[in-house]
Amino acid sequence: MKRLFVGATCYFLLFCLGCVSPFIRGESEELFSGLPREKRVSFREVVSLPFKIGVLNAGGIPRALRVIGELPRGGSFPKPFLYSGALRWDVIEKHAGNLSVTFFQEVWTLRDVRALLLRISYSHAFLGKKKRNTPCFLWSNNCSGLLTIVQDKTLLVTDSGRLSYDECSGILWLGRADCNAKKGGQWICLSLSNGSEVCSFNTHLDAGRSDDDETVRRAQLSQIATVRNVLERRHPNAALLFVGDLNTRIGAETLGLVDFSGTSAWEEPLSAMEDGTGRALYTSGICTRMHPARGHFAIPKDIVSDHEFVTFEFTVENVCANTIAHKNF
Repeated sequence: MKRLFVGATCYFLLFCLGCVSPFIRGESEELFSGLPREKRVSFREVVSLPFKIGVLNAGGIPRALRVIGELPRGGSFPKPFLYSGALRWDVIEKHAGNLSVTFFQEVWTLRDVRALLLRISYSHAFLGKKKRNTPCFLWSNNCSGLLTIVQDKTLLVTDSGRLSYDECSGILWLGRADCNAKKGGQWICLSLSNGSEVCSFNTHLDAGRSDDDETVRRAQLSQIATVRNVLERRHPNAALLFVGDLNTRIGAETLGLVDFSGTSAWEEPLSAMEDGTGRALYTSGICTRMHPARGHFAIPKDIVSDHEFVTFEFTVENVCANTIAHKNF
């Protein structure tokens, strides 16, 4: 009887050891048995990916009108771009070629849109929204001037949309022409190959310097805050990224975001920035964490535009350990 009891006890212990041995050997990834072994993601694995963006106000206003617009408000005489025509877009292509997404403002004509798309390899391109029943600049057929180009072909578009701002300032050209520009914003949400998600918003705020312009910019920021609330409800796991020519240093605190230019990741001193320089405001989501890596002026002012071409590099992590990466992983 004693021998039978000892044998049964040993059999029971061996059975239990067989049940737990896969976990002892660290094979918890077998839970993802529906995926090929090379595409499984461990519970403990947090994959970090680079996410590089560029922001450029392309200065698409005809040069003669830029001169007329600057002089009445005491601005310096606008310097001619060193490169113009096709060569201008070639220079931009050189610096935008290795980016994940590039956000443009003041690309007013479809001719310029086509010039960029012929030079930059892309998977998706988004134009801004024209406000209904309102005229824009006589030379413009992309009234908002906005263009977002998704270049990284591993990025999947999960959401997109556009808006026009309700408020603007000025209908004449003499330094107050924003109501002719029909500015607004456009957003896209992108799924990365590690399962994280980034929702970005490209915009160009009112450009004037008067108290009225400041009031308009705050109203426009209020509309952006509404967009942020919508995106957070639709995509709670996503990081949020607001970029463009904000024409002011305000915005980050108003929107509850972090300003990339205020971090130590800049290669250039903060004093080198001007109000019209492209900016990137960001915040992490529940599952997606964004960390600034570095930023610099890829093309200085007056080379291809009256604004710098600014690039920002982030690292993006998916911190939800049981989220499976999408098929491009």
